[in-house]
Amino acid sequence: MTPRRRTDAGSTSRRDTGDSGRPPDAGTPRPDARPPGEGTGVTPDNIDAVARRMAATSGKVQGVLRSLAGVSVGRESYGLVGSTFADSAQTHLDTTRDNLDKGATAVDAAHAKTAQAAKTYRETEHRNTERFTSTNQRLAKSGIRGEVVSDVDRRADQPNAETRIGDRLNANSPKVSRHILSEVEQSLHERSKQVVQVRELKPGEHVNEAFDVTFSDGSHGVYKPIAGADASIRESIPADGMAAREVAVSRLDEKLGFGLVPTTAFADGHRGLGSVQQWQDSTDGRPPEDYPRYQQEQVAVLDYITANTDRHPGNNLTSPEGNFVAIDHGYCFPETAADKLRSSYVAHNLNVPLSEELLAKVRSIDLGEVADLLAATGLRGSAASDGIARLGEIQESGMITGDAWPGVITDAYWRTVRGAK
Repeated sequence: MTPRRRTDAGSTSRRDTGDSGRPPDAGTPRPDARPPGEGTGVTPDNIDAVARRMAATSGKVQGVLRSLAGVSVGRESYGLVGSTFADSAQTHLDTTRDNLDKGATAVDAAHAKTAQAAKTYRETEHRNTERFTSTNQRLAKSGIRGEVVSDVDRRADQPNAETRIGDRLNANSPKVSRHILSEVEQSLHERSKQVVQVRELKPGEHVNEAFDVTFSDGSHGVYKPIAGADASIRESIPADGMAAREVAVSRLDEKLGFGLVPTTAFADGHRGLGSVQQWQDSTDGRPPEDYPRYQQEQVAVLDYITANTDRHPGNNLTSPEGNFVAIDHGYCFPETAADKLRSSYVAHNLNVPLSEELLAKVRSIDLGEVADLLAATGLRGSAASDGIARLGEIQESGMITGDAWPGVITDAYWRTVRGAK
């Protein structure tokens, strides 16, 4: 499926023109314009302020209604002709009262909903603060360095509407984040600059474009351009953020020491910026029970931390040695829980204590370092902080409880194992 392109052309209607009727100079900003990407932050206090303004508006409308309540247009003193106008005036007055009454009802309803939104927002913020504080206190007692950051920043892969995708991803590419790259990722990134052959993988069968690219040294990679990503598949994941998620999951897997994900790097190929993954000789994926138990646990941990919404049966391979190979991670690290966490590995390991060996490895991970790792790929805000909270949950409870994921959890076949919280 090919995503539709948005036009850059703006409206040419009269309301977009200056006083002369001619379109204003594009280089002249409006006096009241905000800098690109800036806006009013959403906080409980801001929502409360809106609710207070609505309450004040409601009071004013009620005052007008009270003033009109005793008003009537008497027709007795107007004579035959005058009485006709009096009747018309009375009709307009009655209509005005009815409209004001409806408006007052609508304002009161909006005020109630806004006040409730502020309350819900504040309660959620309080719960998140408690969760992050608990994790940080536990880390401090354990002597582990790092702190979970609970504030939500603007996504680095969506800074403002005027920035081109290429500029945005360049800012998050390995040229900036070189200090955290492993040697294998750096090598893959460098080889991706020397492509000698390109072959599209299963044209028409993939939702998102994927290419087998051959490098000058004869090795291969799977290149996925941002331009070939479908924006309509996931509500909680932007199409232009899929490359960052592919790289983020690869780096997290490397940090955990699992070795499930073939090395993935940012790349600038024939279709523009995207990701490239080291080619893995393999066969099709198998059912979960066909893999070693410790690998099933590893996949469960990886899929839960990243909130994988797409671990269907075709999104893993099997190495020649019979090991699990995890692929296709563009639909991980969602910004909200609107999409379902889809993984049979998570479903089968929900509320099941993890093995001591795996748990020791997971607990050795510094949450602060993971936050830096994700930020270096361009993942910030809730996409990153919620993932860190899920990692903290496993470290603290010794299992996947689902407490840090409020959405639905299903197996690979969309069978629900836990509903939304």
